[in-house]
Amino acid sequence: IFVMAVMDYLPVWPPWAVYLFDSALLSFLVFPALYLFLFSPLTRHMGESRNATEVLLQKAVELERANQDLSAVQKSLEEKVRQFKETDAKLKESQKVTLSLLDDSNEAREQLTKAKEELQRFNDTLEDKVAEKMEALKAAQEKLVRTARLSAVGQLASSVAHEIRNPLTGLTNAAYFLEQCDPKEDCAEMKKYTGLIQRQVSLINQIASDLLNFAKARTPKKEPTDISKLIRETLEKFPPPQNVRLSVDIHKGAHQLKVDPLQISQILGNLITNAYQAMPKGGALNVRTENSGKEFKIVCADTGCGIPKERIPEIFEPLVTTKPKGTGLGLAIVRQLAEGHGGKVEVESQVGKGSKFMLKLPTEG
Repeated sequence: IFVMAVMDYLPVWPPWAVYLFDSALLSFLVFPALYLFLFSPLTRHMGESRNATEVLLQKAVELERANQDLSAVQKSLEEKVRQFKETDAKLKESQKVTLSLLDDSNEAREQLTKAKEELQRFNDTLEDKVAEKMEALKAAQEKLVRTARLSAVGQLASSVAHEIRNPLTGLTNAAYFLEQCDPKEDCAEMKKYTGLIQRQVSLINQIASDLLNFAKARTPKKEPTDISKLIRETLEKFPPPQNVRLSVDIHKGAHQLKVDPLQISQILGNLITNAYQAMPKGGALNVRTENSGKEFKIVCADTGCGIPKERIPEIFEPLVTTKPKGTGLGLAIVRQLAEGHGGKVEVESQVGKGSKFMLKLPTEG
């Protein structure tokens, strides 16, 4: 009992053992027995058994821990399996959505193909309709051009007839008075009427020339020309009326331009004549030149009646005139000849203050 108690095999000591060990026999019984027990084979066997038990207990603890780890691994695997199942379900759902989208895409592609085919058929039909409309429009345009041409010819014929009728009336009157004159006594009167006849014939000739010049565009025959000299010679051909003051501001010295001198003189003659006619009650005309290097400018500025602003864009059109008399071809010819030289004609005007016509010619060419 003692040994078992000492070796922790008895959880509680029996009362009689307590009494026994408290007696005097303790020294005679216990210690020899204890000595024999501690050093006997049984004691060694019990120690080894106790060690083996401890090892088993340690193994049991380790096994329990291993079981716990295995349970944790099992739970982790179960969680992974659950996640895998969820992912697989999502993938299957995504696959369904993808297949649905593919079906929709195929349907949309088919609809797009049908729409393209419909559009192509519509385009083909539209092209045919446009071609038909273009043919009809072309025919209508040609008819309109013919109508406009006939109208222009009629208007031109009316204008020319009116302009020619006036000098013809003068010629008729002059011829009548010449018949009434006595060559021996009315010499002065005869000279007066013969002069009138000459002026009226010149006017008719000018009308015919304007008509021919406008109807047939002439290619300019360019040659090096002293433009300052040409301007002075043209001014001498068109002297101003008594109530018009003429001033000239031309560059000194010769200035060579490659132009058709006859056509440039005709342009200046028209501009100068128009300026005189715009000042029936008198005024001033200034003719000057300006050279910017790239272009040479001839300016005719008068103090006449001026041109209404709304009429300026159309004054260079044929058969358009702001004067009570005239065929309306003068400025149209001016623009035609200027453009033939690679130049242009511009105008600035104000009613009641006058007009400024500018002929711009290139310095090269």
